[in-house]
Amino acid sequence: MPADYSMCVEWSDDDQGYVAVCPELDDLPAYGETIEEAVAELKSAIVIVIEHLKAEGKELPPPRVRLRPSGQFRVRIPRSLHAQLTSLANREGVSLNTLVNTYLAKAASFGETKCWLSEQPAQPEPTLSTSPSIRSK
Repeated sequence: MPADYSMCVEWSDDDQGYVAVCPELDDLPAYGETIEEAVAELKSAIVIVIEHLKAEGKELPPPRVRLRPSGQFRVRIPRSLHAQLTSLANREGVSLNTLVNTYLAKAASFGETKCWLSEQPAQPEPTLSTSPSIRSK
């Protein structure tokens, strides 16, 4: 049952460790020196909370819906921004899709927060160039 609930893990400077929370259970927290420890602690805490709720005859909060992203979405942006991004992509010699994909991946990997809705197989993190140009040399 813990695998049905979502978890978010991030580094905490205050705690000098990782904090994992379960949003569906009022941000139930757990702590660990590593991401794996924080997740294991949270899974144990989820089991305890579920057992407690059942013993009290209370209804369990529903897990969040698991989404299966298509890899596509539509974003409306001002024409001026569209023109600016198109120009930049042309200068870099990449498609507009590649440029925006790279920018989004950089923004998404900026923080150390990791969230998932259930046990997901490990996926490699996107690797991005730190140079100003996104074009492969």
